[in-house]
Amino acid sequence: MANPTQFRHYLIAQDADGANLEVLRSSEQVAVFAFDSRRQVFVHCHVLLDPVEDQAAFEARARLFADKGHPLRARVVEYGEDDSSAFYITENVDGETLRAYLERREDLPARVAVKLAVAVLRVMEGLGPQGDSLPIRALESLRLVQTGPHCLVAVLADYRLVTAKDTAKAEAQALGQQIQFLQTWLGEHLQKSSEGEEATIRSAELQEQLARVLGAWSLQGAALLPQAIADLHKLDAAPQEGELSAALKPKPYLAPMMANFQELARSISQTVRIQSQKLTPAQPYALRGMYMKTGQTVVVEQLPPRRLAGNFPEAALRQVQNLPKGKYPNLIPVVFVEHGEEIECMGETAVEGVPLSDLLETRRVLDPQEVYVVLASMDAALEQMEKAGLACHRLRLEDIYLFTGFGKEAPVDTGLLNTKLNEWPGFSIVIRTHPCMHGMAGRGTDPGLLLPLSGQTKGGANPVWNGGWMAALGCCLVGMPDGSASKHVTGIPQTDSVCALLEDELQRTTKGVPSPRASFLSRFAKLVQKYELVQPKPTVPHAELSGVEPAQGAAREMPRAATPLPARKGGSPSPPPPMPQHQRPVEDAEQPALGFAEALIQKSSVGEVDDDFDEEFALPPMRSGMRVRSSTVESSWMSVRSKRPFWLTCTMVVAGALLVGAALAHFTGRAVWLQGNKEKTSAPTPKGPEKDEAVTKIELPVPPDSGKSTKLSLPPPSKPVVKDLEALAKRSGTSAPGSGAGAAPAGAAVAKSTPPVEVAMAIPLASDPSLISKLQDLRKTGGKLTKELRGSAERAAQAGSSEAMLAMGRAYLRGEGGPVDERSGFVWIEKASAAGDLAAYIPLAECYLQGWGTPPDGAKAASLLEKAAAGGDVVAKDLLGVCYARGIGVERDDARAFQLCTDAYGAGVASACGNLGALYLRGQGTSPDAERAVQLFAEGAGRGHAESMMLYAQCLEYGTGVLTNRDEASRWYQQAARLGNAAAAGWCRQKGVAF
Repeated sequence: MANPTQFRHYLIAQDADGANLEVLRSSEQVAVFAFDSRRQVFVHCHVLLDPVEDQAAFEARARLFADKGHPLRARVVEYGEDDSSAFYITENVDGETLRAYLERREDLPARVAVKLAVAVLRVMEGLGPQGDSLPIRALESLRLVQTGPHCLVAVLADYRLVTAKDTAKAEAQALGQQIQFLQTWLGEHLQKSSEGEEATIRSAELQEQLARVLGAWSLQGAALLPQAIADLHKLDAAPQEGELSAALKPKPYLAPMMANFQELARSISQTVRIQSQKLTPAQPYALRGMYMKTGQTVVVEQLPPRRLAGNFPEAALRQVQNLPKGKYPNLIPVVFVEHGEEIECMGETAVEGVPLSDLLETRRVLDPQEVYVVLASMDAALEQMEKAGLACHRLRLEDIYLFTGFGKEAPVDTGLLNTKLNEWPGFSIVIRTHPCMHGMAGRGTDPGLLLPLSGQTKGGANPVWNGGWMAALGCCLVGMPDGSASKHVTGIPQTDSVCALLEDELQRTTKGVPSPRASFLSRFAKLVQKYELVQPKPTVPHAELSGVEPAQGAAREMPRAATPLPARKGGSPSPPPPMPQHQRPVEDAEQPALGFAEALIQKSSVGEVDDDFDEEFALPPMRSGMRVRSSTVESSWMSVRSKRPFWLTCTMVVAGALLVGAALAHFTGRAVWLQGNKEKTSAPTPKGPEKDEAVTKIELPVPPDSGKSTKLSLPPPSKPVVKDLEALAKRSGTSAPGSGAGAAPAGAAVAKSTPPVEVAMAIPLASDPSLISKLQDLRKTGGKLTKELRGSAERAAQAGSSEAMLAMGRAYLRGEGGPVDERSGFVWIEKASAAGDLAAYIPLAECYLQGWGTPPDGAKAASLLEKAAAGGDVVAKDLLGVCYARGIGVERDDARAFQLCTDAYGAGVASACGNLGALYLRGQGTSPDAERAVQLFAEGAGRGHAESMMLYAQCLEYGTGVLTNRDEASRWYQQAARLGNAAAAGWCRQKGVAF
């Protein structure tokens, strides 16, 4: 089979017979499928058949789509003239044409029809003033891509860059009439669905309606599109469960050219044990499995056949695979690249973290401080990529991970996706610098769409990874996808200032003078310093991971170091140090050896690729002396424990344990060297009651062979002391009075063989009814432990009072009377639980849920809450309902969650108002009911529950289930912030509202 033909650095893809793969052949143009060997992405090469009368106008229109891209339209990466034929090249859109999708089925569900209508209108809105570039047969140029369980996105894959002379101009009224007719028509069909019948729409009729809307485009009518999209959304606002059926999913464009999943799994069965073959909408080409050589989890993908992309993807993968182990921890390793049954595949380490795309899908926007933290961490990852000399020219949001190292628990279950980054336990940025099928196919979001195509720059900035690219990434994070600050004014000074900074850097990059990354981050740091944004929690430095469990555990045990942030007023900002610039070689404007247009139009025979072609466009050389092998190479991620010899680690652990044990023994008086002194010294017996204790006497039986008289300090008989007496009896080999089957009744005489012994007992502070009563009141009311009570409570806790233990645990956790000490708080609460105090189950479960003083353990928390709920504790039912709603420590069960929260609410638990309201709002275990949710939030807010206040404020702010009232929302945000709600406090800081 012949090699793919070349046109500059574009390899024309071929089918199995060696013929060029055509995307389109019409009376206007010929378009073929090709691979961009520099940017590692598939493209479409379009050649116009008719001569262009105004070449300058053609290039001007093409430049509009090349200088600045949009997520809903294919990027124009090159244009010009070759062999007297005009051509332009667009990136591939990995989806099925809208016309082909509609023709596959005779009928479509009405809900799917609404989604398609919204997707088409969004494309028209994204074109803006360039809407007249819609092709005449637009349905064939719109491609459908599935990005979520029920999310269908249309992307424009082709343009009309030559305006026809006889094109009639449509009027704004015509577009409005077509949109109104489409809305009415869809609404009538959806009305049948609301009556219990699943409504369907004939695909041919929908195709006709959409074609009319597309044909009625006008610049004046474009202003109607935003409201029309909002109105269509209202037609189908109800949430949907599950996902689209297989017949309704659009087909990925590249899928028929590749091996299927069964063939891929079979080809690597000796290397990887496949764990999941379920196709996800965002990643239809990936498998997940266990690499049997090391036991680590990997993501496996097929490489495109050489007839489609040549050997360039494999060369890039080999380069990453052969990086020095442990030297580049912020780069995702390639574990293996191998051949099997004529199928080439690769495996990369599965990152146990959060893709940046998933975070934005949940959060929508990040605040300025979070944006700075991400960009500063991103700078460190880019520095490693530059030092490694990798020829990576494109990073998508899906290639950037916030690595947490918290194991395999889904991020949505940990609550991280809804939590601000400064409240995360820690993260670091890791990036995928090697090509993957999803990236090469054109899936995902590329921040570089906001920038002109890379070229020569001035001032020493990297041509690709400069301040302009960082600003483009910042625009995605801050919710400014078009890069225009004037269109996204929020009224919040710090946010608007950051948006202006990002737009300014984009404009500098468009002019060819981008800032170096360090300079851009320095300016960003000054803004953070100016507005004194709150400092984030420390973040975990990135750990090398191999994917095996010991390595995951090592990451969890790493010390936390703070992310560099600017200093407060009075100090200078601390921007990251300047990074060495990786200069990209100048691209010579070489001429093709073969007339490109002529070869396509005439379908001429394919020639061989020149011998120096691979050298000219090859990737940077690998390390000196490195040999490329087809065998498997170990991952470059390794456990932090493997950095130290095993024998040294064991020695250090044993020595440390001995030292700690000796110190504890000394301070507790149990050390061997202290026993002699104890025998010589005896404590005087108290002659009378002290301040906190009284003396009484109880006769206890002792074993017959013991003739010794013993005096012990025990609680007075007026307080239940069964457990203490049982323990004493066990140690002495007898039964305690009033306990067990053989216990003597009260007042009964002791057997003659067991002479009574007089025992002097003290009434310790642990049994002081007044103190215990005060501590119980504080626990039930949530009051703070005062300084006056703390000393007595600490002594009572040491004496064995579980109530005092709980009081000390809460005091340490809340920082009452001293700094917060989560570990000490957890230890005291755990002791109270071990003593059998049921009241300790809930605070101990909270420690396990929140990770206070102990690693998070949802299973232990759920087990404790189950026991407490079984005992009738209604607060435990509320918390257990949250666990079932989120699947924390238990299998998710919406019905069980709804029942538990309903029981807790019926019993008067204030927090159940917010939790039950959230279930109504999301429709978990019940039908969605926003109005009922708002009622519950308002009730919880009125009862002083901070979370309910926060939720009620959000509903008031956005008009969810209630009329919008910004002033009232601000008041509730303030109250929630005063009670310590972190999200409400963040909102107040953003808006400049005092609390």
